[in-house]
Amino acid sequence: MKVISMKNIVILSLLVATACAEPAMETGEAPVVVMNFTDTNPATSVSSEDDSRDGAENCVKMRATGAVHRVLVSARDSGGLRAVSVSSFDGELTVADVGPDAATVSVSDTVGGHQVLMIYPAAPDGEVYVSSLIVLDVRPNRDVVCLSADAIDRSGNGASTGQFDLRDPSDGVACRGA
Repeated sequence: MKVISMKNIVILSLLVATACAEPAMETGEAPVVVMNFTDTNPATSVSSEDDSRDGAENCVKMRATGAVHRVLVSARDSGGLRAVSVSSFDGELTVADVGPDAATVSVSDTVGGHQVLMIYPAAPDGEVYVSSLIVLDVRPNRDVVCLSADAIDRSGNGASTGQFDLRDPSDGVACRGA
C-alpha cells in the first residue's frame, strides 16, 4: 500500500509547478502517470508502475458520502508528454488547476455517465514539457466513481493507471488501508 503525505503532495506540486520546457529527446521509455487521492481514508496513490492492482488494490474509501473529492494526477516522461487524460464513470470532473500553464484542456460532455478530460502540454517549438500536474475535483454521482488516468509521450509510448474506484465509506468491499 502506498500512502502519501501532504508533504509529498506539496513537493510534487512544487516540482511540477516549476517545470519548464526542455529540448526534445528520444528515450523509448513509457511515461509514468500517478493518481493521488487526498480526500480518502487513508490518502492513497496509484501509479502506472504498480505491479499488482487487483482486489483490495483497486479501490479506496471516500471520507464522506456525496462530498467533492480532490484528486491529483501527475505524469512525467523525460522525452516529453504529448497528452494526459483522465476518465470518469459516474463522477463529474472539474479542473481546479493544471500545469504547465500553457496546456490546452478539454473536458467532454458526460455521456452515459462517462466523462473524459484531456490535457495537451504546449511547449515552445523544439521543446517539450516533461511533466504535468492536474488538480481535479470529483463529484460522485453514485456510491462508486470509477477513474483512470493515461499518458502518452511524444514517441507514442503510453501508460495507464488502470481503473481505480472511489467507494462510499459504507460500502462492504475491502479497499486499500481498510
